[in-house]
Amino acid sequence: MTCSYCQLGGHRRADGCPLATKDMKTLGLTEAALPPTRQCSYCNVVGHLDGACPVLSVHARFQKIPSTYRMPSGQHLPRSPASASKSARACGYCLSIKHDEQQCRWLAISVQRGTLRPDYAFMNPPRFLTDGIKSEEPPAPPSTSQPPKTKKPKRKKMTKQEGHSSTSKNCQANDPNEKKRRKVS
Repeated sequence: MTCSYCQLGGHRRADGCPLATKDMKTLGLTEAALPPTRQCSYCNVVGHLDGACPVLSVHARFQKIPSTYRMPSGQHLPRSPASASKSARACGYCLSIKHDEQQCRWLAISVQRGTLRPDYAFMNPPRFLTDGIKSEEPPAPPSTSQPPKTKKPKRKKMTKQEGHSSTSKNCQANDPNEKKRRKVS
């Protein structure tokens, strides 16, 4: 028996889903305003509703919500976290909270191909558009890989004199095959 609202086992929605009750209480929803499943229509993540969406919260703070998005009836925009810093980033194009439009790879590719979303409005135009420089390739995303490896210097070949140093004699003396060769000769 699986709940149709939270997709967890052990109860049914009709029997009283604890998460449905929690969402109604925290978001101020009625039973009729509760959606059929606990999935956010903004970020498409199962586990929370739009009124509790952390991504929507950050985008609301920076006024980066797409014009085509509509809050489900009965729900209100989530409050932005009090701990959100002014330097926090949010991309209005791909909806990521890890970067803004200046570093958005998808925006750069869409501009290059001429396939921008029709509802997207440049709130903070990227530098590659405002500099007047039209490059054929979008700017590379910030590198997260390790720095390039340096080549190791090639080993110098040993001459006959260098090969007969005292350390190589010691190594040869410890080699059991070398001891047998010495006895035979």
